[in-house]
Amino acid sequence: GTVREVIRLWEGGGPGIGSCGGYEMLGTTLVDAGFESAAGTYAGLGLLDCVTRFSSYEKNTTQVTRTACRVPPILRAMGKVTGYEIHMGTTEPGASCREALEGDGLASDDGLVFGTYMHGLFQNPSAANALLSFLHEKKGMSFEPIPESAVDPYEALADHFELARLGQQER
Repeated sequence: GTVREVIRLWEGGGPGIGSCGGYEMLGTTLVDAGFESAAGTYAGLGLLDCVTRFSSYEKNTTQVTRTACRVPPILRAMGKVTGYEIHMGTTEPGASCREALEGDGLASDDGLVFGTYMHGLFQNPSAANALLSFLHEKKGMSFEPIPESAVDPYEALADHFELARLGQQER
């Protein structure tokens, strides 16, 4: 199934990246006291040496700006990124993990697997460029980075509808 495909891709040298619940699943174990699902201990994908615990209904919800740690090959190229966090779990690192973003997330020693509680990571052009550059390099292809001033697609869509609305009012 899907889990086997993720593991196969990672074993082939591809990155394993998870955000929020995907980050939690990258770990070895999820321990739920009955808040996210039925109480119990569940196996994760085992790609990161960490354990996630769900021990209360308390949700963390915040806008965040973080700096990616200098972990090669992807994170070190990201720099400062912004997004938001909304999660109930807490993830505890094992011995073979490094911090992914300052104050959040974990990365494997080789940097090919990392996770974060930050939503919207790849809406940051620097994060998208870091990942796409790595993938292009891996395939021996050239890569033209996304400009930092790239237009937000949601803003462009909103502008389109605003112009259409104004055009309707002029009739």
